[in-house]
Amino acid sequence: EPVLWRIRRLIPLHFGGIDFSPIILILVIIFLQNFLVNSLIELAIHLK
Repeated sequence: EPVLWRIRRLIPLHFGGIDFSPIILILVIIFLQNFLVNSLIELAIHLK
């Protein structure tokens, strides 16, 4: 809920009583897993 509150504060996502902030949070987590983790792995490989 603390993270969702921050998303709701930045982007009001209430349409017809439906709160879309959990969907935004899931998309951010997926992005971080795919982009950030892969970038760190490649950086570690190049540092060897």
